Amino acid sequence: MVGVVLDVTAQRRDEARLRQSEEELRAAFEQAAVGISLVAPDGGWLNVNDRLCEIVGYRKEELLRLRFQDITHADDLASDVAEIDRMLAREIASYSKEKRYIRKDGGSVWVNITVALIWNEDRTPKHFVVIIEDIDARKSAERELGHTREMLRNFLDHLPGLAYIKDQSLRMLHVNRRCRDLLHRDAEQLIGKTSAEIFPGDRGEGVSARDRQVLDSGNSEVVERSYGDSRYQSIRFVIRQNDDPPLLGGITIDVTQRYKLEQRTTALLEINARGGTLPEKEFLACALELAEKLTTSRIGFLHFVNDDQETIELSTWTAGALQSCSAMFDAHYPISQAGIWADCCRESRAVCFNDYAAHPARRGLPDGHAPLQRLISVPVLDEGAVRMIIGVGNKTGPYDDFDVTSVQLIGNDVWNVVRRGRAEADLARRLAEVTELKDQLEQAHLQLLQSEKMSAIGQLAAGVAHELNNPIGFVYSNLGTLAEYVDDLLAIDAAVDRVAQLPAQAGCRRKPAAACSTRFAGSRPRATIRTSSRTCRS
Repeated sequence: MVGVVLDVTAQRRDEARLRQSEEELRAAFEQAAVGISLVAPDGGWLNVNDRLCEIVGYRKEELLRLRFQDITHADDLASDVAEIDRMLAREIASYSKEKRYIRKDGGSVWVNITVALIWNEDRTPKHFVVIIEDIDARKSAERELGHTREMLRNFLDHLPGLAYIKDQSLRMLHVNRRCRDLLHRDAEQLIGKTSAEIFPGDRGEGVSARDRQVLDSGNSEVVERSYGDSRYQSIRFVIRQNDDPPLLGGITIDVTQRYKLEQRTTALLEINARGGTLPEKEFLACALELAEKLTTSRIGFLHFVNDDQETIELSTWTAGALQSCSAMFDAHYPISQAGIWADCCRESRAVCFNDYAAHPARRGLPDGHAPLQRLISVPVLDEGAVRMIIGVGNKTGPYDDFDVTSVQLIGNDVWNVVRRGRAEADLARRLAEVTELKDQLEQAHLQLLQSEKMSAIGQLAAGVAHELNNPIGFVYSNLGTLAEYVDDLLAIDAAVDRVAQLPAQAGCRRKPAAACSTRFAGSRPRATIRTSSRTCRS
């Protein structure tokens, strides 16, 4: 008998290691956190782990009766098969892609698969090894993020202005539609570019410098600037993120309309403020200059319409209009002979011409008149009649409804101030007349009182005279009797004198003192009585 003894210790050891490796591989296969499967070249499932069954919702035995084509979403199947064909053709050794599986309950689940092909020794395909990672939660988050981004994009695209977001390098991450339209560029031409690349030169460098200042300081910046006839307000701000570096956001809004409203309001307030402080002529010139400035015009005029509604009282022109106009006009001008600028008076509505030269109703201009390219002319109506015409012209660009409304509002306020001023002046004149009349009445009243006093004094004097007349008459009548008596006494006195002279004539001079005394005493009463008699007669 022949015996052979072989040492199989190493073989047993290798077999043990192989079994251990297989057990470890099986454990890894079954307990892996991702789905693992072996798939036949025709697509049939050869082996699947529990995690894959959880992902697709099938039991293991159910899944092994299917092919991967049976549970792949129809929209993803063609691209998946194309990659497998490339592997079978040895064009690629493996591939990874995101796709959807159809779960047993009918829902879909997003997975990321990594596929490798195992070959037999005879270079025929043996099976595919597929690693399946459930990325449905990530995909949902991406969808939600995408929805949020789309919503943000739509929101920014509908902003009434420009909006952008820049990264730490000041490169564009997002620009809204208005920004793209203003720059006449597509998003692809702007995304990833800096302001210096978009606006070469000092302008781009200046924008980047201000962006960097805001981003570094963390403080927002609000500026307002005018570009041409438009005015814009820009705000730069920092967009802070949880873990990522902050971003720079910017919004620029066209505030031209708001700015114009502010300017118009300021002009109207100034008109009302100056209305009571300036003479009418200076006030009209000031208001007209404001209208010209507000509408960025180069000429302006303001005229009054007479009560007959047939003639215009030419009143005021701006300095710009007078500078370019040498034509002479009468103070009063017939409306029937006026050009289309007076259509506002004829039609009782505002008129606007942005191409005067091509207007079919134009009548031409007098020699020396300022040339017209554009014109606004508005009437100011009061109690159903046109009272004033105000107009501006020759703006660089076309006039719009805002300009027409602005001129109309200024005209209305000017007329209100003028009408109020004239009413106040008329009231002051009437008040002066009434005051003068009052003074005259007071003077007449004083004269009447004086006359009444004099009349009363006259009546009193008449009464006193009447009261004195009786005793005076009595005295007067008695004075006559007394005069006769005195005359008798005087006659006696004269006789006495003659008697006294008789002895002298006879040569005897006795008793002269008595005679002299008699004569002296008799002369005084006689003179007094005669004077009193004349007074009583008066």
